[in-house]
This record gives sequence, C-alpha cells and structure tokens, in this order.
Amino acid sequence: MRIARTFRFGGRVNAEPSFEIFNLFNRENHDPTRFNTNLGSRAFGTPGPTANQPYFPRSIQLGVRLDF
Repeated sequence: MRIARTFRFGGRVNAEPSFEIFNLFNRENHDPTRFNTNLGSRAFGTPGPTANQPYFPRSIQLGVRLDF
C-alpha cells in the first residue's frame, strides 16, 4: 500500500512525500515454489519441509522525491 501526495513550490519545484507499507496485515507469505504440487499426495498444497521461512514481515518505508 502506498500513499503519496505532490506539493508544488513555485513553478518548477515539486516535492512528493510518500508512505509505503509492505505486508500490511503481517500474514505469512511462503515461497510458492516450496509447496507440495504432487496431485497424488495427501499433502498436496501444503508447505514443504524447506518452506518454514516465510517472506519478510511487515515493513514501513518513508520517502521524499524532489523534482526541479
């Protein structure tokens, strides 16, 4: 999710502060290549033994972009 707004200073200078959130609800996002894809297996669709490391947790980023 990203929130940004542009502010004008004079005719030639713009500032765009931004606020970004990744994984807003802090859900576990496992690597999709590590899931069991064997249709004949009872464990089909479950994370495999090497999928115990989920992707990064929630992170927040602030930034400012200046155009002149």
